[in-house]
Amino acid sequence: MKTQKKVLFTVVGVLLACAVFFVGFFAGKAKAARVPDSSFGTGDTWFWSDTTQNMERWVGDTYTFAVTLHNNTAASSGHSTMPISPTYSVGNGKILENYEPQPSFSVNRRDSTTTFYYAFRCLSAGETGVYLQPNKGERMLLFKVKVSSTVGMGSVLGTDASKFSKIVISHMQYDKTITDQQQIAALLQKILTVQLRHIQEDPHMVGWEYGLKLYPADGSGAYQYSDGGSGGFHKEKGCTFNGPEGFYPLQSSSYGKWYATMKQYYENAPGVKRDRTANS
Repeated sequence: MKTQKKVLFTVVGVLLACAVFFVGFFAGKAKAARVPDSSFGTGDTWFWSDTTQNMERWVGDTYTFAVTLHNNTAASSGHSTMPISPTYSVGNGKILENYEPQPSFSVNRRDSTTTFYYAFRCLSAGETGVYLQPNKGERMLLFKVKVSSTVGMGSVLGTDASKFSKIVISHMQYDKTITDQQQIAALLQKILTVQLRHIQEDPHMVGWEYGLKLYPADGSGAYQYSDGGSGGFHKEKGCTFNGPEGFYPLQSSSYGKWYATMKQYYENAPGVKRDRTANS
């Protein structure tokens, strides 16, 4: 039996043509998942998964993962070295049986391994497991996924003020620019627990009260959030901040905290206020 190795895979591309879905990326250190010898009837067949880590996603997210399969005995027996594709399943028989498979594909490699890329879209909230079913083996749990219907503002923006050179709060036709790092840190901390709903379709609700423009410290384009029924995150051209884009309106339970915080910092935080409609 060959010695198992720990493998590091990073899924770094959008593997689907469905660009309207937010795809979660990760770089997780994985453990080699051993397939029992009897699973394939050989002693030299095993697979690796690019992750065995539990993770969190949100309703509507598409999650992509990879599995690499190695079969030495196929070559020695004179048969094709292309391993039979293992299948995956989502759901542990309790919660979140509701998911949508996405297109998958495989890449045959020179070292007699084949990497299979799989993806699924989460359609309901809850906790679930993702399982791999080898051709003749027992179903194995790869990782667990917690799917939430709301997203915390803190999980998107974080609390590290050093990531931003300035924050601009927009209200009506006015902008308030805050550059003091202590004020930026305090603002991020204040909105940490504000909850957002992640929705796929534009509800076409006009109007907003406050907006944020967060400028990365590297000088790239701003990462923006606006409230309102059609509110959400948007990246200016060249923005390097690692955050989602799309429709993320406020959860009703967070209205009070969001508006009170925005009003406080817009009116009282030290900074420069200007009228966007005024001639420069």
